[in-house]
Amino acid sequence: MSLLISDQSASDLTTDIANAFSAVEPRVGLISGKQGSPRLSAAVYLKKIRAYDRSSTLNRIKTWLAGTWGIFRILKDNGDTEFLITSNPPLAPLLPLLRARKFSLLIWDIWPDALVHTRTLSAGNPLVRAWKFLNKKAFARAEQIFTISEGMAESLAQYAPRERISVIPCWADVKLLKPMAKAENRFIKEHGLGGKFVVMYSGNIGNTHRVEALVDIAKKLRDVDDIVFVIIGEGGKKELVKRRVAESGLTNVIMLPFQPREMLPHSLAAADVGVVTLDETSSQVSVPSKTYSMLAVGAPLLCLAGEKSELAKLVGRHEVGVCFSPDAVSEAANWLRALKNSPSRHRELSANARATSLLFSPENAKKYVAALRRAASSNPARAEKGERVYA
Repeated sequence: MSLLISDQSASDLTTDIANAFSAVEPRVGLISGKQGSPRLSAAVYLKKIRAYDRSSTLNRIKTWLAGTWGIFRILKDNGDTEFLITSNPPLAPLLPLLRARKFSLLIWDIWPDALVHTRTLSAGNPLVRAWKFLNKKAFARAEQIFTISEGMAESLAQYAPRERISVIPCWADVKLLKPMAKAENRFIKEHGLGGKFVVMYSGNIGNTHRVEALVDIAKKLRDVDDIVFVIIGEGGKKELVKRRVAESGLTNVIMLPFQPREMLPHSLAAADVGVVTLDETSSQVSVPSKTYSMLAVGAPLLCLAGEKSELAKLVGRHEVGVCFSPDAVSEAANWLRALKNSPSRHRELSANARATSLLFSPENAKKYVAALRRAASSNPARAEKGERVYA
């Protein structure tokens, strides 16, 4: 292999990055716990490790450790290969400290900071302190460091100088995900959503996602017959959300599991409004990838996050929706009611959303190739040794 990319969950983003490298590299491999995306190029070799299991905290830890071990074995057996290592599983970015080699890092989530943020461990915990120390060692040795938002780059500056961190935002498959007429939408037909104004959350219902706030908004709008809230996904907070819906006796909320991949273009395109929600701290540094998927189908965004968050900046810069604090329930409900009653404003925001999504397409994956090409070509010592420079 000339390049191996590791990502235990192998999202479509990682798949697009692997495909972009395969267009200029002779042998590119993707290390993943998944069988591979239909989008994965036949030119990319798939190397399997243990799949990530999010069904319980214990299973998460077990599969993270097993995935880390699997990546280490592959790293150990491919001494001349360069690695692009993502932060999934969380310990993977530390592995090159055990074996000297060329590597770059792609940070989706910041560990162990996430454990402190969720109050799993305290900032003074010996494990947290040791992990942070090792992060500084690993980041110092990385040839390139990538992350997905300016806020995350600022947070990562505790481990490496800010000027060494490149920001490349996430994106969506704008050819697969696009606006769709409701009369042609299978998801709308299957779930009886014809004639409804659909407010949709689709994604992980995890501890950093304030999805329960959506239930409070639904309560405020229970008297509006044609507004329905659709919550799609799984995660640690799903039972909490279900319980709140049941306790409130809400009939305007539909909860569904993750949809099959072939249904995704229909389910997301059913949204008249796409909901993106994070707690106050997470929203300061992160823009969830679902944001770009909702933009691709032309759904205006209702963001429940910090008003100075990365999400708020994105929404304001491109005029694609609004961002409220998760506690601003009445304000969010009033905005939804007004948007439903103003088709012209909805069309305007929808057009802005689709246009904005085209700025965040799979073409952005090529930026990783360009960045590593610049790094390689600017290092004459590597060229003299015959090491590859992206040509």
